Amino acid sequence: VFPNGLVFPNMAPAAIFKYEEMKEELTGQEFTYFLQSRVDFCVVSTESYLPIVGIEVDSHYHDQEEQKRRDEMKDKIFQVGGVPLIRMRRRGSPSEDAVGNQVREELQRLLEKKSEVAELLKGDGLFSPKGN
Repeated sequence: VFPNGLVFPNMAPAAIFKYEEMKEELTGQEFTYFLQSRVDFCVVSTESYLPIVGIEVDSHYHDQEEQKRRDEMKDKIFQVGGVPLIRMRRRGSPSEDAVGNQVREELQRLLEKKSEVAELLKGDGLFSPKGN
């Protein structure tokens, strides 16, 4: 899915985003969560080494009210940082191809939004809309 990107698992948002910017833009509770949380995957450009997209794989656990609150905080962290966060719903044990297809679909939606991130994904060759 990302021929020119590096995919890092379980990455701390504090390793992705600028500390001072987050401290200034987030509430105290959100900032504490920023320091303690992890994103399931972060895709980084091999040319700029900047984050391109975060990916969260949500299970039924994410239907609980407390987890929904945490998810909202993580969404805000990525919004403030200017990096899209894709949320995928985990159902059963999908194959590698099924997961890849779901990621492609979500990224295709990003590309259709005509955003700065979409232009970067297109121009840098980071995203391959077709299967490998």
